[in-house]
Amino acid sequence: METECILCGGCADICPVNCIQILSFKNLILSEDSHQLITDRCRFDSDIPVDQRMMLIKNEESCIRCGLCVKQCPVGVMTMVDG
Repeated sequence: METECILCGGCADICPVNCIQILSFKNLILSEDSHQLITDRCRFDSDIPVDQRMMLIKNEESCIRCGLCVKQCPVGVMTMVDG
């Protein structure tokens, strides 16, 4: 059963090519359109102040599809399914 990422960092820690990062949403350099798209699509907890919101970012171009992140994810969010 897929849930929401709990930002444990296990996937980022185990990734052999460092293509996964957990970053502060406020520090992402985005166009206004991209910022709005992420804000609209992500379900940020409204109790978390904007300056404390975090995001998991995966660079698909660097990913070698080893599957270690999938095995490491305790809540089943990471998958190897394209989509």
